[in-house]
Amino acid sequence: MRILEVNDVSGTASQFTRGLRELGHDVELYQPTTGTYRKPLWFRALIPAIRAVEAVRMGRQFRNGRFDRLHIHYETFGFMAMVAALPYDLHCHGGMITHMSRPLSSRLIRLCLRRARRVFYSTPNLRDLVARYRPDASFVPNPIDTDFFSPNPVPPASERIRILSISKMDTTKGWDHILAVLEALAKRADPPEIFAFGFGTEPRPLIHRRVALLNEWGVTVLSRVDAYAMRELIRSSHLVIGQFKVGAVGLSELESLACGKPVCCRFDYDHIYSDPPPFLKSRSVEDTIRVLESILRNRERLAELGRQGRDWVVRHHSIESGATILAKALTG
Repeated sequence: MRILEVNDVSGTASQFTRGLRELGHDVELYQPTTGTYRKPLWFRALIPAIRAVEAVRMGRQFRNGRFDRLHIHYETFGFMAMVAALPYDLHCHGGMITHMSRPLSSRLIRLCLRRARRVFYSTPNLRDLVARYRPDASFVPNPIDTDFFSPNPVPPASERIRILSISKMDTTKGWDHILAVLEALAKRADPPEIFAFGFGTEPRPLIHRRVALLNEWGVTVLSRVDAYAMRELIRSSHLVIGQFKVGAVGLSELESLACGKPVCCRFDYDHIYSDPPPFLKSRSVEDTIRVLESILRNRERLAELGRQGRDWVVRHHSIESGATILAKALTG
């Protein structure tokens, strides 16, 4: 099967390309313009025209390459396939959450979903949202490079427990919850070392206020990093704190599991998998603090949870596993 992957959302299209090739399929990747968030208004006004031009190029590549399937990532990018007059498969990654409150974006997403040949969603919290328009949509999990994101043979050297809060300051991550937890940890009599990212998609004044508080509490505030630096941040930590809003995890939490690190987060979808992930699950701030307090001093338990998490993510989210599920979904 010849497949054209479109739009490398957080590296997922690249990973699917690699996995599908390893399964014997002929796959190429087409990458449109990205990074349009917070660009000047004049630039954002040009995006429909830019996408239309890119759609023509994509269509030319698809037809000249005699591809069998056009697999497009992210809900709104289905627009390109409609411009190119091509049948397409649409992979949802969260646009249903971030764009459905916007009148124009919501109409475009509904249209893209309805016209797609097949629809997939990458996190289980999207199921009910997508099913309103495509009840036949199926879960195809994000693939994780478990060779790259792997346990460090040398454990963290820090004598103090080191905690990494891995979520950006995005509206979907539950940062009010995270901030309250980090404050409680930082104000312990024997606080752990805490690292947190100080950027995101939330309003800049709000981010600045949070960063000021983190600095006041002695938390090390981090800027955006590449994949190599992210891996080393995870590896140098004993425990990772994830998201607490949507109840499903993203790539960062899965990459942490792949590195053999326990992850504390909210997760509401154990039933999606044949065996539930070994997250340290909690919902309220009080419960999260209790869960963390109970395990911070138990390094053996942290190490055991890390081994369990690594084994689980290899079974359910490796590149081979994800590509196998996708190939079956495309041809089923």
